Amino acid sequence: MPSDRRAAAHHESGHAVARLIHGLRFDRAYILADGTGAVEVGPGPRGHRWGGAIRALSGPVAEARYTGQPLGQILSDQAQVDYEHASAALEGTQHTLREAVEVAHQLVDWAWPGIEALAAVLEAEGEIAPGEAIRLINLAMA
Repeated sequence: MPSDRRAAAHHESGHAVARLIHGLRFDRAYILADGTGAVEVGPGPRGHRWGGAIRALSGPVAEARYTGQPLGQILSDQAQVDYEHASAALEGTQHTLREAVEVAHQLVDWAWPGIEALAAVLEAEGEIAPGEAIRLINLAMA
């Protein structure tokens, strides 16, 4: 089983890459030694609700791809907040959680080289700024 820190690096990288793909910035992405982490977002555009659901799910989907754990298990355990954010974002829309999960899988599959590159730095350094994240993603996906 992968380490919590490495799984967290993939999880937070999934969120960060999804934000950048959607044209949204973040202030920093980080993980701590205990396997917790976040992508901090300051003031500014939040994007549309559908995209918010996809961004919330991209972290757990990336973690599931990396660890081989079932997505449902990740969403019910360590990523319950992501599940709640995705569900709340979809309220009042015509979209379902199943559709958002499918699109998050497509995004993560397409951006996997960038997610892996970002996760390697997050695991080693513990933190990454958006400019460096963009540079790494561009190099990995070129």
